[in-house]
Amino acid sequence: MEKNVSIRLRVILVISLIAAAVIIFGIGGGLSFVLWHFEKTIANDMTGIANIADRLVTAEIDLLKADAAIAARNLANTPDAQLPRSLAEQDALYDHFIGLTVFDRQGIVAKTGHAATAAALIDNEYMQRAFAGETVISTTRRAAGGALVLNVAAPLADGRVLSATVPGMFFSEVVAGCRVWDTGNIFMLDAEGTVIASVRESAVKNRRNLTRKMENDRQTDERLFALAREMVKGRAGKGLFAVDGKERYCVYLPVTGSKAGWTLGVVAPLAESPLRRMRAGLLIVGGVCLTLGIVVAIFASAVILERPYKTANELLARLEKNNELLYAINDTAAILLKTGAGSFTSDLWNCMNRVAQCADVDRVRIWQNHETDGELYCSELFEWSGEVEAQTGKKIVIDVSYRRQIPGWQEKLSAGVCINSPVNALSPAEQAQLLPQGVVSLLVIPVFSQERFWGFVSFDDCRQARVFSADEEKLLRSAGGVMVNAILRNQATLDLIRAREDVAAAAQAKTDFLANVSHEMRTPLNAIIGLSELTLDEESGADARENLERINSSGMMLLGLVNDILDISKIEAGKLKLVPVAYDTPSLINDTVMLNLVRLGSRPITFNLDIDATLPAVLIGDELRVKQIFNNLLSNAFKYTENGKVDWRLTCENDGENVWLVSTVRDTGIGIREKEQGDLFTKYMQADTKRNREIEGTGLGLPIVKNMVEMMDGSIAVESEYGKGSAFTIRLKQGWASDAPIGGDTVENLKSFRYVKNKRDRHANLARAHLPYAKVLVVDDVSMNLVVARGLMNAYGMQTDCVSDGPAAIDLIRAAKVKYNAIFMDHMMPGMDGIETARVIRQEIGTDYAKNIPIIVLTANAIAGNEEMFLRSGFQAFLAKPIDLMQLDMVINRYVRDAELERELAGNKSA
Repeated sequence: MEKNVSIRLRVILVISLIAAAVIIFGIGGGLSFVLWHFEKTIANDMTGIANIADRLVTAEIDLLKADAAIAARNLANTPDAQLPRSLAEQDALYDHFIGLTVFDRQGIVAKTGHAATAAALIDNEYMQRAFAGETVISTTRRAAGGALVLNVAAPLADGRVLSATVPGMFFSEVVAGCRVWDTGNIFMLDAEGTVIASVRESAVKNRRNLTRKMENDRQTDERLFALAREMVKGRAGKGLFAVDGKERYCVYLPVTGSKAGWTLGVVAPLAESPLRRMRAGLLIVGGVCLTLGIVVAIFASAVILERPYKTANELLARLEKNNELLYAINDTAAILLKTGAGSFTSDLWNCMNRVAQCADVDRVRIWQNHETDGELYCSELFEWSGEVEAQTGKKIVIDVSYRRQIPGWQEKLSAGVCINSPVNALSPAEQAQLLPQGVVSLLVIPVFSQERFWGFVSFDDCRQARVFSADEEKLLRSAGGVMVNAILRNQATLDLIRAREDVAAAAQAKTDFLANVSHEMRTPLNAIIGLSELTLDEESGADARENLERINSSGMMLLGLVNDILDISKIEAGKLKLVPVAYDTPSLINDTVMLNLVRLGSRPITFNLDIDATLPAVLIGDELRVKQIFNNLLSNAFKYTENGKVDWRLTCENDGENVWLVSTVRDTGIGIREKEQGDLFTKYMQADTKRNREIEGTGLGLPIVKNMVEMMDGSIAVESEYGKGSAFTIRLKQGWASDAPIGGDTVENLKSFRYVKNKRDRHANLARAHLPYAKVLVVDDVSMNLVVARGLMNAYGMQTDCVSDGPAAIDLIRAAKVKYNAIFMDHMMPGMDGIETARVIRQEIGTDYAKNIPIIVLTANAIAGNEEMFLRSGFQAFLAKPIDLMQLDMVINRYVRDAELERELAGNKSA
């Protein structure tokens, strides 16, 4: 008996030892195989994550460069005076730019935003590459205020460079959402090894360099610095190092979209990896199997050895599927970030197709909420369908009531809870809504916009009953958010485009309106001023002459109001330009004084003129605009002063390169209240309107003056005490023409008004040439304008023929019975306007006479830019109505007068 027991024990021992050996060999071999397979899988997975992150970062780099390049194209050839405003407009279009700066080879031309690029960076490597024509993005740096920033530099068409400032934590925010396992993350280094993106903000903000170990740094693993030195060589690889006592695994590769040698790394603690958890699990299983093997060695070993392989394969298959879906979502984000309004729908449909195939669903749909009579509804906005029937446009997907057709969805989705279920497990009302659409299972992802329940994205499986896994639900939630955010961004872009179109249409409507106002007002003004000019040239009684002077003065006053309106239009449209010329300083002062002395009338006002004798006799600037500024300030002083005095002091300052005119106009008039002084330069503002209601003016003069002064890099200031008077001081930058001053004698002549003559004397003394040999043709549909033009030209002794429309003028030029020296042509004529008439004369008649005869436009349409338009349309000169005698005289002397013929006639006469 004892022998049998001993044999049994031996048999059990032998069997147990054999079972133990089999178990140990099987578990050990299986453990080695699984560990090797998992190590390779983890390395591949982290490399895949690094590639995804690389594409995401590259997409952001490309987006920043593209936005900078677009902004640069929009700013190309923009005049310097308009650059600040254009920069501000471009800065407002891009949320990720916090400052824009335009450089030329000498330095900063213009800038905007609170983080403009420093001037010292012009010699930076990145800026020099941009000047060479390349769009580049720099590493992080410290801005003037200490903030961490990046710069994107893009070349402008005119040889300049646009530098766009981006927050230094930009790429940290891009990669912040990418997590590996529990605490794994992504970081980036520049070509020098400086951290430019990391979940550790202090490393980015302190610009920590991982290639150089600090002398007092005794805690950081030396392997990290060795790994960083390999990374900055532009290679791809992997390695291990320890941080905070935890062993970490790192995969790194160069950033594809960076031309500056940036590197991206994916790092995660090994303790969080499935490899460690699998190893622990297999050891536990091995121990259990070994224990059970003693009792049931053969059967237990078979079961224990099979289970790890099956579990590992299932885990690998699930991980591979999730990775594929993650790739699709990241590609979707990259595509939708770069898509434009024109290709948005097709790009979105392609992205939905890619996500649907990776998630193994038959339909992806995006639904938007809307409320009617207090009840919430949803309607299908976008749909992708594979091989199943599409539901787009059907009544069943429009105005779906949450309360009646899909009960319970509003409460769950608005709370952020997904609906994940086979349809046969839902309520009868939900089944009645979903089954007719062929849905067997679905996952519904809620979407929020600005913390409001915006709608949802549904993923439909029309083939099998299933419940989506937690990983699938998490990934598809991200996919839905990406797609809806892209829809909202596209809608905002479309709204912005429509708003721009509306603004452009409104601006064009205003321009058209002002053109009509100009034409309609200048046409009668031409008759009023022109006929009064003609009549004043004739002998008349004192009373009649005084009345005509008043008519002429009132007409010129009304013309000044029209010009003010048109100047404001030019300023708003950005078309008011300075035309610098060399001008005579005493003549400018004399003309301004002469024009304003007429305003004195019989009022008891003393006008004092204080001129600095060192003023340069000749300056370079826009004489017309300088005169307009001085005239406006002087006319205001005379208008608002009933008695007392008006003083005009004019001095100069020299900074070596420029001359600064300093003008102060001081009066003892009604003054301006302190609370109204801040609004003086606001359009359509006239201070103390009740007290000043009898004083002419639109309130446009001072805003125009301020704009013109600022265009000349100058400044304007006001001092005033209500009831006692005002003083306006301006500084204008002008150019040197010569060093010769105007001198004391000229100053005395100006101060004693010996140069001052009234307008009538000036016109009376206008030396008009006698041109009996000349013949001109005047074309205008308004008979009164023909009368005025004929009267003004009769003073030259010319033959003046008149017709009232374009076809009549064409017939005369085609017949050529009379060879005219010039044609004076109205612009806005009914039927065939002046531009079309000029085109027919130039291009269709075909004679040298028709091609070369000077054509001068007579127009009441004096909107900014029209003069250039007329010159491009075949006209030689531009005369605005009412016709100015001095300008008319210059045009006649240039285009009608024949000096060579006059010399021949004079020679024949003397012979």
